Amino acid sequence: MNDISADFILSGRSPRTSPAPGPRINEVGISYNGRTYKEGKHIGWKDGFRAIWCILKYR
Repeated sequence: MNDISADFILSGRSPRTSPAPGPRINEVGISYNGRTYKEGKHIGWKDGFRAIWCILKYR
């Protein structure tokens, strides 16, 4: 099998894919505090007209 084990082929990874040389990229966590219900997004009548316009235009 050309020096490639069967379980390596079944894993879906190619032996040619390796990380590029250069600086290493580290993943970092982020924090997010969403809006409260009271601070929530305020949708008005203008948004309704815009939605109807988009429905009619792209339908």
